[in-house]
Amino acid sequence: MNNKYSKQLKKVLSFSKEEAVRLGNEYISNEHLFLGVLREGSSNVLQILVDYNIDLNLVKKSIENRIKDTDSSVDPQTEELPLLKSSARTLKLIFFETKDFNERLATPDHLVLAILKEEESQKGIIYQILKDNDLTYDKIKDILINSFINEADGPDNLDEDDESFDEFEEDSFSKIKGKRAAKSDSDTPVLDNFGIDLTKAAA
Repeated sequence: MNNKYSKQLKKVLSFSKEEAVRLGNEYISNEHLFLGVLREGSSNVLQILVDYNIDLNLVKKSIENRIKDTDSSVDPQTEELPLLKSSARTLKLIFFETKDFNERLATPDHLVLAILKEEESQKGIIYQILKDNDLTYDKIKDILINSFINEADGPDNLDEDDESFDEFEEDSFSKIKGKRAAKSDSDTPVLDNFGIDLTKAAA
């Protein structure tokens, strides 16, 4: 399935593992996936959040405060971390979202929608944070459908085996800054068990 991920989504998956390690978690959850989306910075959903005057730095800190394990330490050299059942379901749901948008490659936008869809019944952390800001799965999907720019077939999304992630600037929240920054007061407005090997998927 990893050959159906855009390069941006592959970065998100790689970052999500790094976020789990950083927070002392020995697993990868939907929260880590969303933190990966924030860190990668290209998702159109982030611009939607900015348009709703949501401070992405506060969102990031809120997630971290809820899942950080101060009593645990994970070896940064760990090659693989297991997916929780919820995050494994999310990575399967992402392809339904990709199909709904008639896209060839799954993107960070599709991942966020998949996270929200998976968390709807359980009222997960990401679902609750966005719901508290009047954003739901249906509302975000409607906005994306009405304004989504199809980039999946563009040259920027083509998978290149020799591409290095080292060229990516870690602090990518600034990517969206300037588009509609006036709507946010934030200094940085933009901040296997199910047979899915996240390390290989991100490779």
